Amino acid sequence: MSENKNGNSDAEMMRGFMEERALGRMKLLEEEGRKLRARSRILGFGLFLALAVSVVALLWPGGLNLGGRSDGPDALRVRHLVLEDGDGNPRGDWQVDVEGNSRLTLLDRQGRARLSLSVLSGGFPGLSLIDTEGQRRAALGFLPDQTTNLVFADEAGIARAVLGLSRADATHLVFADANGVSQVALGLDGTGVGSIMLPEETNPPGPAR
Repeated sequence: MSENKNGNSDAEMMRGFMEERALGRMKLLEEEGRKLRARSRILGFGLFLALAVSVVALLWPGGLNLGGRSDGPDALRVRHLVLEDGDGNPRGDWQVDVEGNSRLTLLDRQGRARLSLSVLSGGFPGLSLIDTEGQRRAALGFLPDQTTNLVFADEAGIARAVLGLSRADATHLVFADANGVSQVALGLDGTGVGSIMLPEETNPPGPAR
């Protein structure tokens, strides 16, 4: 076996060369791994950001300056959109009706409306949660008189509890019976003075003697 002038054999030189190449490949793989992890983090953040922007654009258009009209070449303008699942069944409906009310309705797998977001033609928004029978069981609305109400209804669609804030900064909590008649109410007016309404107790007349 030949030796070089430094006394190292060819085999030792070859082994050193192979170890150097292996070390170089390991460093290259580590660098590619770091780039891949960084790219994955950027991609994940990008997907999260895209989802967040979509939610904000849907629920808070003003936050992205989307309240005005866009006439760009990429704008999509329609009056009615239908969302379908993989089997072609309708799962959502977004439209502006003949009265100028904008409504977004999400459906379950049976095609029943379960969630409704709307902005009335006068500019007043509302949200409704709907049961399988089509009854609105909970609703949040901002009304034309500047009152904000959160309403809970029973299976018959009768409002049974209402929590509200009026334009004069008065708050109220009202409980109603199965006929929708208010029976108990708690409230504070704009100055902080409280009030309570309770059902009147009536004693039925006893039997005639």
